[in-house]
Amino acid sequence: MATFIVSITGQIRSLKTLKIGNLVEICRGTNRDVDISRATFALSEFILSLCGLIDFEMVNPMLALPQTVFEHLGPSLRRLCYNGIQCPHPMIPHNVDGSVRKFPLSAEDVQGISDFCSGVPSLTLAMLIVHDMPYPFLSALSNFPSLQSLSLHVKTAKNRDEVVAPNYLSRDIKMVTALVQYLFDNKKGCPFRQIDILLGFYSNARERPEMHFSCYKTGEGELVVEDNRADADAYWFRAYLYDGDIDEWETAMAEADKRMALLNDDGEEDEMASLFRSPSQSNN
Repeated sequence: MATFIVSITGQIRSLKTLKIGNLVEICRGTNRDVDISRATFALSEFILSLCGLIDFEMVNPMLALPQTVFEHLGPSLRRLCYNGIQCPHPMIPHNVDGSVRKFPLSAEDVQGISDFCSGVPSLTLAMLIVHDMPYPFLSALSNFPSLQSLSLHVKTAKNRDEVVAPNYLSRDIKMVTALVQYLFDNKKGCPFRQIDILLGFYSNARERPEMHFSCYKTGEGELVVEDNRADADAYWFRAYLYDGDIDEWETAMAEADKRMALLNDDGEEDEMASLFRSPSQSNN
């Protein structure tokens, strides 16, 4: 039988930061037949006993918390992190029927949270999705009136035996650009200061590196999307980085080898700059 906190005494009621780590695994550690809804109810009762919580993070929630919880947290909450994809092993969480387990928050859930937690300036959502993120969900994210910093950690997955198009960097850039442009254009209240999109692929096959897209608008209103492609393994992820054009990748690698060879032939430490010379400079 699972054991839950039934009473809270002392200063714990004045907690400012709370992280609920892997509730499902904790409960199932002693009893795999634990009632997840009962565990969620117990957690909700615990949170409702707290006063003035500022920072709240949940890891691996199976069910969405009742809206009464966020109504209670709303006046004080300033940071919310909902991490729904952490696992102790690299295995895609599937349902019994073979479909990928969905992120527990719906567009309606997010809309409800935005109504109650209007003062939240920082929101992080880590989710596992199949195919596209629906526009109603994005619209709900744009409705937090005080939200300035949004981080979406998205790992894509597919149903078993499903064939999908390969991942390419150029496709990801177009997708991220369209996504954040929609968020910026539909933002209610104060504008976004920064949106971070982290993309990965949830499987043992490394089809995409962990990509981080940092998105913001300039003073002139131009959307800027920066990425960390320089940190990716250029050999392992050559198909992703070069859209499957291996010839382009081999040409780039050959040029780098030539420059390294020139550097080694010169044997001078200050010749490190030759790696960044233009072709005209290299001929001098």
